[in-house]
Amino acid sequence: MNRGIGVVVLGVVLAWAAVRADAPLSLEESIQAANAAWHEQDEAALRGIRTELAAGDREQDPALAAYYLAWIDYRLATVNAGAGVSGTRSLLESCERILVEQLAEDENFGEAWLLLAACRWEGLIAGDMGAWSGVPQALSAESRGMRLAGESPRAPLVDAIGLLRRPESLGGNSAHAEQALQEGLRRFAAAPAEGGVPVNWGLDDLWLRLGDLYWARADRLRARDAYEQVLLLVPDSRIARQRLDALQSDPPAPMAGFRL
Repeated sequence: MNRGIGVVVLGVVLAWAAVRADAPLSLEESIQAANAAWHEQDEAALRGIRTELAAGDREQDPALAAYYLAWIDYRLATVNAGAGVSGTRSLLESCERILVEQLAEDENFGEAWLLLAACRWEGLIAGDMGAWSGVPQALSAESRGMRLAGESPRAPLVDAIGLLRRPESLGGNSAHAEQALQEGLRRFAAAPAEGGVPVNWGLDDLWLRLGDLYWARADRLRARDAYEQVLLLVPDSRIARQRLDALQSDPPAPMAGFRL
C-alpha cells in the first residue's frame, strides 16, 4: 500500500500548534487537520478549520483551496452520518455551489466532478434534498469525473457510494459496490505519490465503507481487517476504533454513526 497517498496524521499536531500560535494554517495542514477532526467526529473543529481556510491567502492555488472548502463541507455533512450536524442540507448545497462555480472556470477538473457526485449522492438521503430526482445529476457528475480523472482511486469510491445510495431499481447493488471499492484499493496501491498538496482523500473512506459493508453481511473477520486498515492510516481514528470495539463485543453492538 502506498503510504504516500494515505492520510498523514502526524502533521495534525503541527497544524493545531500553528492555530494556537495564531499562525495561519497552510493548505496541507488544513487538509490534515480536517481529516483528523472528521475521524474524531468533531464538528466544531471542522468548522473552525473551514473558517480559517476560507479566510486564508490562497493565491498560489485558489482552485485547489476552493476544492478543499467543498470537501470540508462534504465532510461536515457526514459527521455522525449527518444525524448530529446542524444544517446538513446547507452544507451539501454549499459543497455543490463551490464546485459548480469552480467547474464553470475549469470544466476539466475531474476530481471536482467526482467530489460533486459524492456530494449529490449524499444529498439523496439527507431527507429533503429532492429524493431520487437527484440521481441523474449525480450520475452525470460521476460520469464526467470518471472520464476526466482517469485512474483516480476516488472514481471507484464515488461509484461505490452511488451504488450504495440508490435503490436496486436504479442500479443500486452492494456486490457491485464491493467490486468498486476493491478497484479503488487497487488504484491507491498502484498510484504514485502526488507532489505538493495532493487531492488524496479517500483511502480511509474506502476501508471504512468496506468494513461497514462486511459488517452488514455479518462477515466479522473481513470487517475487522478493514477497520484495522483505517487505524493503520489514521491511528487516532475514533470512528474506526468504535467500530472495531463494537464489532468485537459478543454479540456485536449495533452499527451506528456511519452509513453505507
